[in-house]
Amino acid sequence: MLTNRQQILVRLFGYETDGGRNSILWTNPSHFLMPSGQGGRMLDEDYNKWLSAKRPFTSIEVSSAVWDKHSDHGHSFKVILNRNGKLTEYSPSNPDDTWEGDWKVEDGILQIKVGKYELSVVANKEGDTHSGVEMADGAPNAYFTVSRHSHSKIIEDSRAVEEMNKPPDPKEIMAIYERGDKQEVWEAMKKIHYYITDNSTLPDDIKQMYRELWRAGDKIRQGRQ
Repeated sequence: MLTNRQQILVRLFGYETDGGRNSILWTNPSHFLMPSGQGGRMLDEDYNKWLSAKRPFTSIEVSSAVWDKHSDHGHSFKVILNRNGKLTEYSPSNPDDTWEGDWKVEDGILQIKVGKYELSVVANKEGDTHSGVEMADGAPNAYFTVSRHSHSKIIEDSRAVEEMNKPPDPKEIMAIYERGDKQEVWEAMKKIHYYITDNSTLPDDIKQMYRELWRAGDKIRQGRQ
């Protein structure tokens, strides 16, 4: 019997090497144990070759950053992973709608849970784009690619950062947004990025204000002013 971790890996292996959703391993990972003889050896070799291109995640590399998620259904999301294991997710197409959830790194796999949806992401050794399997109600729901948002930084020492950087004035940020220059908007968003994470020691209501400013800036950059 396959462990939960093995099922995640086998589903992902099937999707990426054997026809996407048409792979029997995507829907029935236990089929991986059935082939024997030469067929079984060839399957093991292919799996080990695929697995050699993967690596474990660490909590420090994924927390305190904004991540982009793209599903094979054509849906896209941005998710903020906070150090306390909580997350906030929203759709770039409708940034006013947000969802709260939880995340953790378990056995090297990034687990993102929002409601009934549980996404398990496996890191690639090469590049910044990773991939995962989303489950819902015990069945595979979607294949996702996941990458850290451009210019997201891992902040190691929150107190040092806040001593060096005074939180930007929301009125100044809104003035930049009103001008509508997308490059200026992006530069303003980078200034407030740190303050939308739980590394910041600002009060929760102030952090929420900066998160709303981030979403408003993202909406402008996507051309939905």
